[in-house]
Formats: sequence, C-alpha cells, structure tokens
Amino acid sequence: MGSRQLCCQASAEARRNQLMRDMAQLRLQDEVTRLEGSLTGGADETGSSLSGTTLLPPYVVPDGRTLCDHLTVVKQLAASSRFITIIPIDGQLLTVLSLIVLSFHHRRRRLMSHSETLTLFSLRMNKIDP
Repeated sequence: MGSRQLCCQASAEARRNQLMRDMAQLRLQDEVTRLEGSLTGGADETGSSLSGTTLLPPYVVPDGRTLCDHLTVVKQLAASSRFITIIPIDGQLLTVLSLIVLSFHHRRRRLMSHSETLTLFSLRMNKIDP
C-alpha cells in the first residue's frame, strides 16, 4: 500500500472520527434539552408539549433510492437545519446511481433510434411524393 493511500485512509478515518464526535455532541445536547423541558413541563422547539409528541432523531440517513425518488424532500430536510443529513457513500448508493445512468442511456439510445427511423421514413415519403 502506498503512502498516498495510507494518507487518504488516515484522512478518511479522521473525518469519520470527527463526524462521530459531532454526532455524539449533538445527541447529548438534544438529550439535555429534552430533559430540561420535561423537568419544567415546558414545550419543545416546535411549541408542542413533550409528553404528547414523538421525538424524532436528529439524523436523516437516506438510502440511494430515497435520494433518487425524493431528492427535493431530502433537500428540504437538510435546509431546515432541524436535522443532520448523512449520505453514506456505499455500494448500494453507487449501484442505484449506476442503474439510473444506465437507464438514461438506454432511453436516449431508443429515442435516437426512433428519431432516425422517423427521419428515414420522412425522406422516403418525400421521394415518393414529387
């Protein structure tokens, strides 16, 4: 293994460790906020009583299909600053994206073939009708 690969792996590991520390910190902050609210009998950030609501985790981890089918919703959740959006770059995501690209190329090829057929048909019709 080259020194460059070791450097990249170390960098990726450092980013992963920092992400885990940040996630743990946010989780602890969320827990403190919820406990403070339950002690005072107050409401959470949305204004609803803590005793009657379902608390959502602070993380959104969409899979590949969700990213492709509901990208606008994922963008809205990320922009809301209410959740931390984590997009795992794994084999499943790459497979889904590859299938979408492949499907796009097949559709494009079929449309171009269909267009060429219509063009040839049109040229033949023009030759028949003087």
